Amino acid sequence: MKRVIIVLIILATTSLAGNAQFFIEGNIGVTYNSDYRYDTSQSNPANFSFDISPQVGYWLNDHIAVGTTVSLRQRILKDIVIDPDNPDQKIEQRFPGWEFAVFGRYKLWGKENFSLLVESSIFIDGSSVKEKNGSNTKKIQSESTFGLSVYPLISYDLTDKFSIITTCSFLSLDLSSHSIKDEDTGTKNRYNHFGFNAQSTVFESLANIQIGFIYNF
Repeated sequence: MKRVIIVLIILATTSLAGNAQFFIEGNIGVTYNSDYRYDTSQSNPANFSFDISPQVGYWLNDHIAVGTTVSLRQRILKDIVIDPDNPDQKIEQRFPGWEFAVFGRYKLWGKENFSLLVESSIFIDGSSVKEKNGSNTKKIQSESTFGLSVYPLISYDLTDKFSIITTCSFLSLDLSSHSIKDEDTGTKNRYNHFGFNAQSTVFESLANIQIGFIYNF
């Protein structure tokens, strides 16, 4: 009996390994806007943002994959006037952040090079708000979030090794717990969120699409 069990385990492991495949995936985004004015009395500061999200996954079989994601982001607002009567007194605000997630991915449908998938992700992230005035930098707020999200993906195989994948977060389900801390007073606030997101207009939908690249080993 033991031999039979051992043989079955070996056969199952071999079958799983034969269908298994590692892949790496990633998104990179960079945005810059120069200072601009609505009129002579009001202006928006120049801003720069950057984010990178490398991802490593493993296909257990032809339909199921698991993996992890690490994201780093930074947003900078420059030349912010804090006193209208003293326009030369300006500060810079920075919004650094990070996220770590584990995900499961299921292939719903595939035809030729196209595939429709659904991904579920459990994540934790942190961010802060820092003000820089001259050589002095001060943290004024910190935030953290723990949550679960589910959203569809569309992939297209360029070759056997390379694919393009589109994250369609305009149609998503999410559940999260978010906390905010005021660094000056130490006051903490927490709120929970549950939502189903489905944009109805083209412009809203396009704003919530991310395109990344996959390399299959």
